[in-house]
Amino acid sequence: THTSHHTSHVIHTISMAAAPQLRVMSLDVECVANGRGHNDRAPCWVAVVNEREECVLDAKMQVPGQVVSYLTPLTGLRLGDLEGARPFGEVVQQVKQLLGPDVLLVGQAIASDIEWLGLQEGIDFHKAVDLSEHFKAYNAKYGNYSYYSLQHTATTLLMSDAEADSFLHTSSHDPQQDARWSVQLYNRYVRPGAPKADLERARTKLRSRRPAENIVKRLNHQYEGVCLAKFFRERCTCNQPNGNN
Repeated sequence: THTSHHTSHVIHTISMAAAPQLRVMSLDVECVANGRGHNDRAPCWVAVVNEREECVLDAKMQVPGQVVSYLTPLTGLRLGDLEGARPFGEVVQQVKQLLGPDVLLVGQAIASDIEWLGLQEGIDFHKAVDLSEHFKAYNAKYGNYSYYSLQHTATTLLMSDAEADSFLHTSSHDPQQDARWSVQLYNRYVRPGAPKADLERARTKLRSRRPAENIVKRLNHQYEGVCLAKFFRERCTCNQPNGNN
C-alpha cells in the first residue's frame, strides 16, 4: 500500500473502553496496472496478519482483462506470478471470514486497501486505524505535516541500523511483511496503554533519519509507460484525478 487516503471510517484515536474485546488485524493489498493512468489499478494480491503477527492469508487474485504492467519495483510481481491465482470474489470472501465486526483493522493508509476489497465498516471490521496519522510529524518550516512511508517507519523503529541497511539493499516487496509491520507498530506504539513517551521518541527518531529515496521518484514517476504520479500532481502525465498526500 503506497497511498494516503483519509476517509470517514479511518480513526486516529481509540478509546480504552472499546479496545479489550477487539481483535487487532492488518491487511495489505497489492495492485497491478490495468491502464496507463495513475488510477488504473487492479488488486491482485492480499495478505492478512493477526495480532500475534501470524499470517493467516496470503493469496494472489485473478485480474480481469489485460495487465498493462506488473509494476514490479512496487509490487515485486512479474509476468507469470499470477498464474494459478484464485478468483477475486473467492479471496475477498475468505478475507471477510477472517475479519468481522469485532476486528480493529490497522495499517498504513489502510482506507485504500479497504476500498480495493469492498469491505464495510461495522460488518467486515469494527473500525480502522491509519498508522500514518500517528507517526506524522509537524514541519514548522513549512507549516504542515510530514508523512512517512511504512518502510521508513518500520526500518527506523523496528530494526537496528545494520538490519535496516541490509533490508533496504536486498529485500523485495511483500504484502505479508507490510501487514506484519503494521501490527508490530500498532502493538508497540499506538495501542491503548502504549506509553505516549515511546510514541514521541519514535516521531523524533523518524524526523531525524533521512528516508530512503522514494521509489516512485527514483522511477521518475513512470514505469513501463504507466503514470505513477498520483501524489505528485506536477509530474502527472495522465491527467487523471490526483490524490491528496
